[in-house]
Amino acid sequence: MGAIPDARPSELSEGSGNDRKRIDYFYDALIGNFNYGEGHPMRPHRVRLTHNLVVRYGLFQHLNIFRPKPASKAHCLLTRSAEPCRLRAAHPSRV
Repeated sequence: MGAIPDARPSELSEGSGNDRKRIDYFYDALIGNFNYGEGHPMRPHRVRLTHNLVVRYGLFQHLNIFRPKPASKAHCLLTRSAEPCRLRAAHPSRV
């Protein structure tokens, strides 16, 4: 579930008859494959549920859909200490 056709980024909704701006939507199915640590506010299950609603209700047709790319080590170090960045680089999905 959750297959989305490739979306073409567009500033305006196509064929909508109005000039409403489209919303950029970032989603990656791998979001739940990480341990965010105890007490972290991220709830991957909620993100998946929300994504399923977006797909089931056809909302994805009105969105610019993007898959985020992994942060580089330099970008990681801008927002975190060296230890989480080291662990991220050693994660099996990165090999």
